[in-house]
Amino acid sequence: MGKVISKATRPIRNFNIENRVQKVIQTEKPRPAPRHPTTVAAYESHAKDHPEFFHEHNTKNLKLDENLRKIHVNSIGDNPEIEAKSSRHMPEDRSKAISWEYGIPEPDVIREGCITLRQALAFISQHHLNPKEFSAESIAREHKLNLTDVENVLKYFQALHMHIPKAMLEKNPKLLSAAQGLESQPSLAHEDMMKLGDSSSIRSTPSAGTS
Repeated sequence: MGKVISKATRPIRNFNIENRVQKVIQTEKPRPAPRHPTTVAAYESHAKDHPEFFHEHNTKNLKLDENLRKIHVNSIGDNPEIEAKSSRHMPEDRSKAISWEYGIPEPDVIREGCITLRQALAFISQHHLNPKEFSAESIAREHKLNLTDVENVLKYFQALHMHIPKAMLEKNPKLLSAAQGLESQPSLAHEDMMKLGDSSSIRSTPSAGTS
């Protein structure tokens, strides 16, 4: 939305821009704030007693400028003797963080009565495709879960659904099964797709009741 507004107001902002720029350039530069009377007296007194200081201050020292141009600093590697001084403990391991598939690490050992996010998504998808074979009772028995908890999960959570245009599916009947990993059940994927009708775009819709 902001991009559209910026594009619409651009002609107004650029109207007569050259004349406005010249006007700003030709205006008198802002003057520094006036000094305090005591500061003015001290400044004038110092300038009267040491005029050579102000002359040297306002004159470019060619020798120092030449020496400055000869300085070159090359830094190679880290100095182990230099330690960051901070009240907070900074991380010593600067290697790239691991990108977990589901955003969190999966445990190596799963306690009885618990499941991982991968397992939950798997049986939710299986139940959606074949609710008779993968019923709440069989899922609870297989994973040793509470039956009521499994029923609530299957009721309020669903896997994402991919909607593909009918014309695209007709050109490539295996598109949906490949996207959902249903190569073993192409006929089921085709029947689900034909129920969608003539969709106009591919879109993913999250499950209802995930709040």
